[in-house]
Amino acid sequence: MTTVRIAGMSRGQILVRVGNRSLTIPGEGHLDVPGSPGWLIQASAIGGWDPPHENDPLDVAEKKKILAAVLRELDAQGTHYTVEGEVR
Repeated sequence: MTTVRIAGMSRGQILVRVGNRSLTIPGEGHLDVPGSPGWLIQASAIGGWDPPHENDPLDVAEKKKILAAVLRELDAQGTHYTVEGEVR
């Protein structure tokens, strides 16, 4: 797989770049809330590629690899997170 990197984070999502394609991972950022997990990542809500690649296939195995790479990057940044649900 091509290199996975976090391209941006907003309160409701993490934008991920994989080669020339992007994928939006839904979540909720609670970065300024004491005692929060930092990020609540909704793994079960990970869909397909963002436009203009929305018709390119993205299977569960690849979604899991992408999520694992994102979690490694968050760990390297020292960002706390909780993953909710399973990739499907």
